[in-house]
Amino acid sequence: MMPATQHSRAAYDNIADVYDSLFIDRNPYYDAVTLCERKAFEAWIPSATKNATALDIGCGTGLHTCWFAEEGYETLGIDPSPRMIRIAATKTQRFVPRPRLLVADAFEGTLLGSEQFSAVCCLGSTLNHISDWHRLAQSVSDRLQSGGVFVFSFDNLFGIDVVARVVLREYSGYSRQFWQDVIIERAKAVWHGRPFHNHWQVGGPGYNLEVGLTYERMSSWERYLKGAGLSIRALDGVHILDCWNRRQLRASAGLLDLCDAKDRRTALLDKFDRRLGTLLHSVAANVIGVAVKD
Repeated sequence: MMPATQHSRAAYDNIADVYDSLFIDRNPYYDAVTLCERKAFEAWIPSATKNATALDIGCGTGLHTCWFAEEGYETLGIDPSPRMIRIAATKTQRFVPRPRLLVADAFEGTLLGSEQFSAVCCLGSTLNHISDWHRLAQSVSDRLQSGGVFVFSFDNLFGIDVVARVVLREYSGYSRQFWQDVIIERAKAVWHGRPFHNHWQVGGPGYNLEVGLTYERMSSWERYLKGAGLSIRALDGVHILDCWNRRQLRASAGLLDLCDAKDRRTALLDKFDRRLGTLLHSVAANVIGVAVKD
């Protein structure tokens, strides 16, 4: 994930050393998201040809950067958090060519110059950490070669998980004023046709994370992409049914006491989720998509 402000950058620096153990290594909530991202990646990112290049926006600790490197791409990963970049550098040192890693954000012009890429990804809900989705769409288009592929994911403004949290009274990762901060303010944003902003909080012994998030309508995101010359080719969703399981909602906040392994109910709901994802992506908690530059 890629912080959008100095405050959130410091938060990710603070949590960098435990980030993988909280959200990648054994977390059933994010496992499902990663599987869906991988499905889109394998379906739309071709094996690298000569001089094929890739850009990973908000590379974090390097999960998706490694995916590109494994396919033979000359890869650049960027993230504003120096500590996340250092961890990514350790993960990617085994690849030849070794990915380049820079402390930079999606709008960095000086460091990246006019470099263009065969493929770009913005995964791990990095998009929600960026306040200006319109500008991001144009920035991606400027970086993509003609016919290039853009793979993205984001937390959904209209995700059913918001309702599930209210019904189950499970507000892990958010403030106790969930009704005011999330439900009412979200409704106001939708009513006025503007982006919704709130904060996500994760804390535990020795670490703390509090970052601002931005949510846009899917229709607005499609319009931004189209205006930048990018056509959406595929959309999929994750967490439709299984977000009604309190275990999954707590896992989304990195609470590992309940997410060391999937229980039978979670596994069953996850199975149905995978079947419903494409059809019901508009209400899924997380959306994964693919766009191609015209």
